[in-house]
Amino acid sequence: MAKYTSSQFTQRKRKDFLIKTGLLLVFVVVVFLCISEIFKFNFANIKEVNISGNKIVKTSDIQNIVLENLEGNYFWKFFPKRNILIYPRENLTAELFEKKPRIKEIDLKLKDFNNLIVKIKERDPFAFWCQENELIDECFVVDSEGLIFDKERGEDLFKYYVDLNDKKIIGKSVFEFEKFKEIDSIIKFVTNLKLEPYKLVQKENKLEIHILDGSKIIFNKDQSAQEVITNLQSVMNMKDFDITKIGYVDFSFGNKVFYK
Repeated sequence: MAKYTSSQFTQRKRKDFLIKTGLLLVFVVVVFLCISEIFKFNFANIKEVNISGNKIVKTSDIQNIVLENLEGNYFWKFFPKRNILIYPRENLTAELFEKKPRIKEIDLKLKDFNNLIVKIKERDPFAFWCQENELIDECFVVDSEGLIFDKERGEDLFKYYVDLNDKKIIGKSVFEFEKFKEIDSIIKFVTNLKLEPYKLVQKENKLEIHILDGSKIIFNKDQSAQEVITNLQSVMNMKDFDITKIGYVDFSFGNKVFYK
């Protein structure tokens, strides 16, 4: 029977630990390299990118952004970004949204392992946000949620003249979402009265809806849509009241209504 001193036993134990640790590291490296080689197989990598659904955003622009995101590898050269299991889906979509604000929705699907289908849904023009000088060449397109997403000549659609205090206009909102929806409901109510609103102008905390006949509807930005609509309906029901024959009707003083 072998006998060990305390010092010999400690050395033997340390040696066994180092051997086991070394073998484990070798095993991990071998497994890592094997997995890396499997991820490089052509059958598991994206070879084609097909774009659909876009109308105004150029296909080549979308494709370039996608291909740039698929270039290169993770962990130096071990895991290709083109692999169908680990391709950078979130970074890809985030960059498309950032660089192409006209894009509203992105759907990524894989077909036959090697084909990445990028389905795009673009924002539809709903209104315009224009600079204060009212030149139609200085307008930007707004979607139904109040987001400014492109520059375009301001023709045909309703226009917002609101000071955003920002040099970078694209990607900003005309108003916060809920406030934009409230204002839109007021504009729709005015339209349903057979009037023709064509622009909204902000003057400090007051908002003015301008009608084609030359009259204006004025209210505070902080007033609710329900309050403005109720007050407007009450005034419209007044005997002999004709909004087309006055310059303005002002609801910004609470329960008092002024018109001239």
